Amino acid sequence: MARVKFFINGVKQTVIGASLDKEGERGIDQLKVHLPVNTAVAMNDKVLYIQDLINVANLSAIYNFQSSIKDESGNANHGTVTALGVGEDSWDGKAGVFNGTSSKIVIPDDNTLDFSGEFDMYLWFKWTATTSPMYILSKRSSSSNGWALAVNKTTAGDVAFYIGSNSITSSTAGYNDGEYHLVRVKRDSANLVTLYVDNISKGTMTNSTNLTDTNTLDIGNDSSVYFNGTIARLRLYKGTPISVEEATRLFTQRNTRTTMKFGGYVTKIDAELDKKEIMAQSFGKILGETEVRGSVYDDRSPEYIVNDLITNNTTLTYSDEGVASGIALKRYIADGKLVDIVKEFAVLTNRTFFTTGLEEFFFLPKSYNETSLAFTHGVNAVVSRSGFDDTEIVNDLTVLGENKRYSTTDTLSGDGSETEFSLTYNATSTVVKVGGTEKSPEEDYTIDGLGRTLTFTTAPASGTNNITVEYEYELPLFFRGIRQSSIDEYGMHAKRLMMPWIDNRADGVRFVQLYLNRYKDVIEKIKVEVGDLLGTMEESDIVQIVNSVISISGDFAVKSIRWTYPAMQTEISAGEYFFGYYEMDKQIVQKLHDLEGALTHAKSLRDYESPEEVLVLNDIVVQTVSEDFTESLSITESDNIYDMARATWGSSSYGSKRAGINTGSVYANG
Repeated sequence: MARVKFFINGVKQTVIGASLDKEGERGIDQLKVHLPVNTAVAMNDKVLYIQDLINVANLSAIYNFQSSIKDESGNANHGTVTALGVGEDSWDGKAGVFNGTSSKIVIPDDNTLDFSGEFDMYLWFKWTATTSPMYILSKRSSSSNGWALAVNKTTAGDVAFYIGSNSITSSTAGYNDGEYHLVRVKRDSANLVTLYVDNISKGTMTNSTNLTDTNTLDIGNDSSVYFNGTIARLRLYKGTPISVEEATRLFTQRNTRTTMKFGGYVTKIDAELDKKEIMAQSFGKILGETEVRGSVYDDRSPEYIVNDLITNNTTLTYSDEGVASGIALKRYIADGKLVDIVKEFAVLTNRTFFTTGLEEFFFLPKSYNETSLAFTHGVNAVVSRSGFDDTEIVNDLTVLGENKRYSTTDTLSGDGSETEFSLTYNATSTVVKVGGTEKSPEEDYTIDGLGRTLTFTTAPASGTNNITVEYEYELPLFFRGIRQSSIDEYGMHAKRLMMPWIDNRADGVRFVQLYLNRYKDVIEKIKVEVGDLLGTMEESDIVQIVNSVISISGDFAVKSIRWTYPAMQTEISAGEYFFGYYEMDKQIVQKLHDLEGALTHAKSLRDYESPEEVLVLNDIVVQTVSEDFTESLSITESDNIYDMARATWGSSSYGSKRAGINTGSVYANG
């Protein structure tokens, strides 16, 4: 059973294995996929990754209505929307609200939507109106051809499915009770068409009509007869219907809010004997790569500026939700990396941002999503790590940036017996002369670049400075920052990173500053492992976690999720209630530049240390900006306080799990 589907430049590919990381706090997601060794793939190819709670092999289209009505099946059956509202589903997500007079979605015809033989369709929807009839789906030009799904056909609250002039009507009515109902229609290999409501058969008919046509697929409308109600999910399958077990799973389990789990670009390819491994970064990496220079805005809101910058500098589609901030900037000049500019406005307006596999950019009010999800150790999960975990504290950070190549000459004196001499730097290429005569490498001498040692086959004759070594060597940019207050409290936790993408001091200082701010404190973390591809949650969901063995019982925020296929495992990292954007910088470095696979010359750290390059990050000094910038970074440590329920500063209370502090409520209205 194929629970995942993978596309390269729109073409479906066979997947041997996959691992997808969705990082909390809107980082850059990373996908690792194993493909057959003969799969055609190149750097910067566009990829899509679909994952569902049931088989996706015959999935033609799926619409989840989570702030977007685009098709998440990978088949790009996107539609044109008219007058659609936003409501709530029953699974902590959203739904599409149809007004009964003009709301509709029109989707162009496609081969994947033409039901020539077997098919299967599922809809979660609710309604209370008694208008007779109301059409939810249709793909036909008249009542004598094509197919359609309607409610209130004969009696208020019934459900009917049409093929041409033939129809099935549910044997019971009263489904217009304002509650979500799952309606399913399938046709099997014997041309038996069955109508189900809430996974129970409500009627059948035998019909072999080939439903291939060129008509559009209309959601919420048929020939200007509109649906007045709410649709939460729509699934269409062309081919063999799904199994009874899968149908039951759709009815009884939580609906996924997203099926297209990943979209982005190939950034690394490793060809092995038996498979090809590719690594891809999500479309969000564009934000870290894009430079904005001198864009001037007068009397504009932060939302307008972000929209304009995203629209004009990327291929992403901007989407905004929530109440406007009400802030107007008299004059603003956008200059620098796009991700930094967006982060500044997100902090200013108390919002968060992320990108999707459909190349959409969302700029949303910060909020935590309360869910009913519960994970209990030994029952439905393994809760294997807890407590105040200091494994990620970094308060002494060394960053080695891009290697710079230099050349120099060492002069040495022979004594007629010594064959081994020390060089000043780690030589990468050499020209050695003795008494003015050039010597041959490997024949007359050898060089140990790492040990900085020159060894002659025969000892050079005695003479003052009669040996010259002309050579090239490399030194990377070096930056070091320390967080003294954290060192005093927790002891030193040092880390060294090699990042060849840092080629100037400004980028190095920026990264050290953000990284040390992000990892200056002990973080309370919990790891949850589930033996299934659990796609029913998103980052910032609030879930309950219980492990009586190690005294865990409470609500935690989902910070990151990892899905592994075909192992069919989900790993969740949960922890404190807080938002932050430093995770974005961590992911840009760890993933976009793939540190683990980077090749670099091994060198001793002491080679690059110099007093002026050590950045001491003071903890209580306010940052000061003047015309002449100094070499020190001064950063204040202030914790952001957010309303857990509404993510706004205001009169309500918020809960927070922080190191050493119990969960509590704080009232901010004075």
